[in-house]
Amino acid sequence: MILMSSEWMDEDIVVYTPPRANRGLVEEAVDRWCPKIDVMEDGHGVLNLDKIDRSTDLFYDFRLHPQSVLGGLTAWARNQDEFRRDAIVILKGEEMESRSLSSVSQSDERNLIKLDARVMDTTSIQNNKLRAAFECQVGHINVKKQHRASAELKKPASCNYDVTQEGDRQDKQCNCPIVNTVKTSKVVHKDVQQVVLAEIDEDDRNSRKLVSEVDNPLINSVDRDDVVEVYAIPLIPDVQKQKTELYLHIVGIELKNDDEIIVTEADVERFKEVVEGSENAPQRISESIAKHIVDSGGHDRAKLAMACSLVAGVGTEVSDSRIHTLLMSEPAQGKSDLIQGAKDVVNGSYVDAGQSTKAGLTGSVRYSSLLQDEDTVMVESGAIPRANESVIAIDEIDKTHIETQSALNTPLQSGMVTITKDGKAVLEADTTVIAAANPDGEVFDPAKTPIEQQPLNDSLFSRFSLVVVIEDEVSGNIETEMEVEKEKMRRRNGEFCDELLDDEFVQKYINYASELEPELTDSAELYIIEKMSELRVQMNSVAAEGLAVSGRVRNTLINVSEAMAKLRLGSKVTTLDTKRAYELIIENWSALIDEDLETAEDIAIAHSLYKNESQRKIIEQAMTTLRVHEGSCINSSVLCDSIDADNNIVEWMLDRLEDEGHIRIDDDEVEVIDLPEGDQA
Repeated sequence: MILMSSEWMDEDIVVYTPPRANRGLVEEAVDRWCPKIDVMEDGHGVLNLDKIDRSTDLFYDFRLHPQSVLGGLTAWARNQDEFRRDAIVILKGEEMESRSLSSVSQSDERNLIKLDARVMDTTSIQNNKLRAAFECQVGHINVKKQHRASAELKKPASCNYDVTQEGDRQDKQCNCPIVNTVKTSKVVHKDVQQVVLAEIDEDDRNSRKLVSEVDNPLINSVDRDDVVEVYAIPLIPDVQKQKTELYLHIVGIELKNDDEIIVTEADVERFKEVVEGSENAPQRISESIAKHIVDSGGHDRAKLAMACSLVAGVGTEVSDSRIHTLLMSEPAQGKSDLIQGAKDVVNGSYVDAGQSTKAGLTGSVRYSSLLQDEDTVMVESGAIPRANESVIAIDEIDKTHIETQSALNTPLQSGMVTITKDGKAVLEADTTVIAAANPDGEVFDPAKTPIEQQPLNDSLFSRFSLVVVIEDEVSGNIETEMEVEKEKMRRRNGEFCDELLDDEFVQKYINYASELEPELTDSAELYIIEKMSELRVQMNSVAAEGLAVSGRVRNTLINVSEAMAKLRLGSKVTTLDTKRAYELIIENWSALIDEDLETAEDIAIAHSLYKNESQRKIIEQAMTTLRVHEGSCINSSVLCDSIDADNNIVEWMLDRLEDEGHIRIDDDEVEVIDLPEGDQA
């Protein structure tokens, strides 16, 4: 038996109950368990519960009186040479059964429990123990104590002094008003951090939340949105039970990495074999994302765009390198399955924007009575900050309120969420967004181009680097359609061709590729410079502001080029990568304006329509003028002068109408035959 020294047994431990409480239990625990306390690198102690017999009465009593036992173990450690003088003993272990945060109740007060939870927020506090004496109007002194978790003691509503011995009064308490605070004392221990815990599978607004505290050496051991296992002691701050809200004193905490993707050397060798055996590695990898979806009109292009987003958005801390992708199609075209398949590859997040509020997507703040500092707020992260440094799939983004769309501009652009209501908080949101939307009006109007039917405000729409239009294309050949339907049925039944890779392989491949940092070669830089120069010169002749092709387009081309290099596991970004990136961007622009883009001028005009509302208005005005002359002729120069528009935009529109047989052009004379329905070309 270890000899007990009353000198350290009587020592006060700020973070635990003094060991003299429950002395017999403490003596037995120290005798049996102190040899199992390991010294941490910083001189604190850790007791691994997996090393002790949990079937004994000692362990049962320990769970009922954890503060006394931990106080005794801590006091013992502080008197040993190998531990620091202010050492604190904490707990760890895997075998004790874990509970959910929602199961914690007042019946757990002062017991030891183990919980699975998510870190919602962290902050710092100072005041750990408070004691105050209050005087009522007849002179009774009321002593009120409170441990941790609050910055001040509120005076009692009335005097609770026991007056049953004073005559024949039937009241057990004085109940007179409190008139004065006699004395207030605080025990300050600065090495303490406050942690707000939430349920793992619930968002911040709907989850139960418990304010918790950790001591040194657990301070700064977790960050926002970490999933953790904690050993904790539920406490009620007010010993008079005037407050019933629980908080947790955490005495052990460990990260859970259930979603961690492990890539081995054998996996990397197989990756290289697939790349060497593929003519187009980016295409092969992307086609295996959501592989139950068969391409029937833009689906494979959407998969390639999403693959670029995944490798650019995971494992990088540079928000400028992220590629946000928007899929736009009519309902029931598979876009929801596509974005969910993409987020599954990286264990990302999913949210239905139609069922979410602005606060649910971005975040909010509120005050809590258990937070120490009255100027400190509890930050409730929205879905986008919670997916920080990962990917979020946002479905039905077109169903969001206009105010919500405006709030999404900042996180998509800068990677931050700033909340100013009821306080101020800044949340990191380096999140890659892959979103899905229906066109304005739910279905495409054949009289309008897809770009004219995009449902988002122009500012938010411009934040998406890649916008992919998905339209169900019918070949017109019954045998061809039958083959497509057969392939859909095979994939529905889980039958895939050898070219499609299994889900685990794709998950590991994307995770590995996202960590690569390919460098631009001189030839790739030259290709980008040439294409940007062509676009800028052509845009100068069709856009009012002249330099509409600038930083955002250049960044998109560079980022997609780097993503293409990553998808083939390249250490360099080559001309092949930039060409593939340019082709993907142009294909998406072509689908947006429903027109094949062959020349730099075509592309410049398309981009002008894609990015600039004023150019779309020119087309609208020109169509209105042509409709006035339907069945007759008008000179093209007169048409341009009547709307004060640039000739290139109008000529592009006239060429398109002529190709479709709506007009006939003879030199400068335009014969208007039969214009399409609607106000725009």
